[in-house]
Amino acid sequence: MIFYPTSAATNSGSSAIKHSNNNPTITQNLAIGTIWVNDNTGEVFVCTDNTKDANIWEGVKPNLKISPTTTDIVDFFEDGSGVALFQFDNSPDDTGGVYNGVEQRDVEYTKGKFNQALLLNGSNAYIDLSSQMTGAYYSFSFWADWGNRSNRWERIFDFGEVQGSSWQCLICRHSYTSQLCYRNGAYNIYSDNNYIINGELHHYAIVQDGGTVKFYRDGDLFSTTSTSETPQQHSRSHCYIGKSNWISDEMYKGRIDQLRIFNRALMDDEIKQLYKEQ
Repeated sequence: MIFYPTSAATNSGSSAIKHSNNNPTITQNLAIGTIWVNDNTGEVFVCTDNTKDANIWEGVKPNLKISPTTTDIVDFFEDGSGVALFQFDNSPDDTGGVYNGVEQRDVEYTKGKFNQALLLNGSNAYIDLSSQMTGAYYSFSFWADWGNRSNRWERIFDFGEVQGSSWQCLICRHSYTSQLCYRNGAYNIYSDNNYIINGELHHYAIVQDGGTVKFYRDGDLFSTTSTSETPQQHSRSHCYIGKSNWISDEMYKGRIDQLRIFNRALMDDEIKQLYKEQ
């Protein structure tokens, strides 16, 4: 069921609701406040400016939509955006059973945010996902305790090919710093300083929305930066959690829990929902 954002219609003086299987375009000049529902995706838009050559449509997430309260639902927002969920409850497998992993070396599990978490030793332990992660991914959410030391370029994950490939999709520490490095193509994108907190369990999320990359911590936007690249679907031959495709990089040391991957850019309120899930 879709709940409509009634405040938009009330404030604008229009309460018209249009249904379609497509998103609104600039050729559809409707009254300000008109709400447009994409019946295929559940996306909701509101017209905020219909003057000549403007016709601004802004995406509005249904403000009364209730997401699942359990932590083991892969498609958390019930719109097909959830690709994978790694809960690490004594298992390296995707909760949906699609992207299952293989434990390598001394993988352990310990207390996490939700039941168990993956515990990696920073020397030889990681999860091998083989060549499975081939999609175009736009949003990532996870809980992490990066341990009490900074391992150089340690990976949350690295979905790629060989060292130097332009088709890397990865999240890692920037060298020995407290910055996070995000890469979804050939170029690294960095958060502001002090994003990573060593020795404490925190929620982190990265969203690529067009040419903007947003870094969140504990539900709040931390920093933004830009990129000229867009996520691409590609056959990636070496996909790891906790390990890099670069042989000189160190391995992840610490805990990782509730790693979620999405095929669209999440909105601010959706990041907060992931942070508050229980």
